[in-house]
Amino acid sequence: MAYNLGAKALSDFNSVMNEHGTTYTITRVTETTDSMGTVSAVSESTFSMVGMIQNISEKDRNVHEMGLAVPGNSKFYCKTLATNGTDEVKEGDIVTDQYSVQWKVTNILKQPYTNDTEIFRSCIIKNITSEGTA
Repeated sequence: MAYNLGAKALSDFNSVMNEHGTTYTITRVTETTDSMGTVSAVSESTFSMVGMIQNISEKDRNVHEMGLAVPGNSKFYCKTLATNGTDEVKEGDIVTDQYSVQWKVTNILKQPYTNDTEIFRSCIIKNITSEGTA
């Protein structure tokens, strides 16, 4: 019997997320354009995702070098698939936390794979709840 490192890594990550993670609501806005390029319809879909939000630390050299370590940005670690087993986090999605704070996924930093199995996603998210308030 062969040992499947990808399945073990995925199982370990999911165990940590299930124990310490939080369930977030992910909203995806899709715009439909007509032949002239005008937005003709806007639709929203939502799904749940288990993940963790973490502040950007001084040790995050790659994030700092990319210019993403700015006030209002954080890191979001999440499972590869949503609780429905199909949806996955993409750039542009809106993450709503348990306090109704909304974050926009601006960059997907990492999608580590082992044996063709994606283990998790690491994203940069920007706080959009406080935008425009004075």
